[in-house]
Amino acid sequence: MFRKVLFLLTFLFSVNVIAQYNAERVFAFLEDTYNKHDKYLYDILVVELEHYLKIFPKSPNAARVQQMLGNVYNEKKKTDEAIASFLKMFCVYTDVANVAGNTDELRQLIATDKSYADKKEWLMGLLDQSVPNRSVQDSYFYYLGILIELNQSGLREWTIKECRDYILIYPEDARNEQVLRWMADTYVAKKDYREGVAVYSKYSFLYPSNPNVPTTLFKKAQVTYDNLRDEAQASSILNDIIKNY
Repeated sequence: MFRKVLFLLTFLFSVNVIAQYNAERVFAFLEDTYNKHDKYLYDILVVELEHYLKIFPKSPNAARVQQMLGNVYNEKKKTDEAIASFLKMFCVYTDVANVAGNTDELRQLIATDKSYADKKEWLMGLLDQSVPNRSVQDSYFYYLGILIELNQSGLREWTIKECRDYILIYPEDARNEQVLRWMADTYVAKKDYREGVAVYSKYSFLYPSNPNVPTTLFKKAQVTYDNLRDEAQASSILNDIIKNY
C-alpha cells in the first residue's frame, strides 16, 4: 500500500513539474534575467534563450526572445552571431519583421562590418522587402537558405547549428534532405572535411532513392580525394556511383 501511495505521489509531482515548465513562465524568467544586463550572466542567458527557441518555436514570444538573443550577442561584441540572430528574427517571425525599427540594429551592423561589404547591398535590399506571411517552419527553411547564400566564414558554425536545430524541430520535413546537403557543404567550406564526408554518408543512408544521391556521393568522393588524400576510398565511392546509379 505504501509503495502504491509513494508511486502516485511521485507521478502527481512529476506531472505538476512538467506543467509548470511552460512558455510563459520561462519567458518571464528570460526577461527578468535579460533586463539585468549583467555581462556575467550573458553566457548562460544565451544558452537559455536558444533553449527556449528550440522548445517553443511557435510561441508568441519567440520573436522577442530571438531579438534578445541578438542584443546579447551584440553586447558581447559577437557581430556574426548578432547579425545571424537579428536576421533570423526578420526571416522567421513574420508577425514582427515588418514592424518599423525592428531591423535597425541589423542594418547598423551590416553597414559597419567590413566582412559583409560585398553582401551589404543584397542584404539591405532583402530588409527593404515586405516579408510574406508564411508559417514559422517555411520561414525557418527560407532563413537557412539565406545563411547558405551568405556563405560567410564567421557564420559557418552557426549555419551548421541551425541546420541541426531545424531537423531537430521538424524531423518529418521532406526538405531535410536539402538541409543535410547544406550541412555537409558547410562543413567542407569550414575545412572540417571528415565531418563533411560523414554527413554526405548520412545523406546516402537516409535518402538512398533520392535523385541527388549520385551528386552527393560525387562530392563525397571529391573531398575524400582532394582534401583527405585517400585515393583508394575515393575510387571505391566512384565505382559505387557507376555500379548503382
